[in-house]
Amino acid sequence: PQVFLSRTDPQFMAELFKMEVPEIYDGIIEIKAVARDPGSRAKIAVISYDSSIDPVGACVGMRGSRVQAVVNELQGEKIDIIPWNEDQPTFLVNALQPAEVSKVVLDEEAERIEVVVPDDQLSLAIGRRGQNVRLASKLCGRDIEIMTREELEQQIENAIAGVAASGGSTNGVLHLLAIAWEMGIELSIDDFDTIADRTPIVASLTPGGQYVATDLHAAGGVALVTRELRKRDLVHTGTRNVDGRTLDEIADAAQESPGQQVVLPIEAPLSQNGGLAILRGNLAPEGCVVKLAGHERRYFAGRARVFDSEEASFAAVKARAIEAGDVVVIRYEGPAGGPGMREMLHVSAAIVGEGIGEEVGLITDGRFSGATHGLMVGHVAPEAFRGGPIAAVREGDTIIIDVDARELRLDISDDELARRLEGFTPPASRYTRGVLAKYASLVSSASEGAVTRPV
Repeated sequence: PQVFLSRTDPQFMAELFKMEVPEIYDGIIEIKAVARDPGSRAKIAVISYDSSIDPVGACVGMRGSRVQAVVNELQGEKIDIIPWNEDQPTFLVNALQPAEVSKVVLDEEAERIEVVVPDDQLSLAIGRRGQNVRLASKLCGRDIEIMTREELEQQIENAIAGVAASGGSTNGVLHLLAIAWEMGIELSIDDFDTIADRTPIVASLTPGGQYVATDLHAAGGVALVTRELRKRDLVHTGTRNVDGRTLDEIADAAQESPGQQVVLPIEAPLSQNGGLAILRGNLAPEGCVVKLAGHERRYFAGRARVFDSEEASFAAVKARAIEAGDVVVIRYEGPAGGPGMREMLHVSAAIVGEGIGEEVGLITDGRFSGATHGLMVGHVAPEAFRGGPIAAVREGDTIIIDVDARELRLDISDDELARRLEGFTPPASRYTRGVLAKYASLVSSASEGAVTRPV
């Protein structure tokens, strides 16, 4: 008889199956990959070139008798037969059976696959002594990293803490909400407020601090921030970074440059609270984001100066038509109204440039750059284009920004607000065809990450 040198060779496995399933093995079913733990378990991926034939069912046969014959040849190994698929994420879902996989992310550059499984499926996915994931990795030819949904949720919370501790951009709220939505993780805009409120600012980075990102890197990097947050259990240190290390390992390995002043001890932070807060109120029922890093103002009441575009507001600032005590309102710049939430950096920078940055406020359904400085409120939701209360603001109204009360309020009665919004009709869309028109029709609220959703 012919001798095959390797039992991990698909040709060898094919010959074994041909002996047991000769009636359908005339080029119709092919064994694409084999992975074995000798004497223990094997996974075999098969494909059928006839859509009417189920390759797994054909190979298993009645009561598994056909597989049993192959099992005997493999000295008592247990065999999992799975369907092959050219799409690697789909194939991996098959390869990790019997575990249920809820998310697969393929990293082409790292030749790695990240897999998310429900918390109660972790042991099944890994298998006894790591056997299940090891065999699946052999079949796919890639390293597999398995995470639970709980770990993903903790990683998102770590990211929020990092934004808060570094006085980071309010854009982080949009990005992380969108990432969580894509991952199927429940995340609310209010979670940012909870985490930021308990997280001190320990990195003195511009615009709220004195240094820039290259200074942070030279000082010792984000590992120093992690080390400080760990002191008060403000991050989940058992979660892994993209390089595979846990945050505990990263903090332990932190190398601090002597005399650096970029990252402060958490016992003497730049601020006791993080660099942003979430406000609600009758002007933002779905929430909005205010940046706190770099200024001490937590309350402001002023006269509304209303503009329906960034360009109109910028022109007013340059013409020195904005005065101390004003609240600049820029609307129809939200996800759908913009469309796309342009950064209001020109306006906010011009306000500071005119020397009135500490004497005015700014609110918008658009967003800001990370370089924004001053009492600026963005992501007001619902946006004006979708009939949000910001659409009802009139020139000269009083607007109140109260950070401690977590409120953004238009100082009129509920009845008056409802009357103003009655019969609201949005202005004509800036785009009626093409990608931006499609985007505007599909995009969700900024309070949900401005993600696009099918109609």
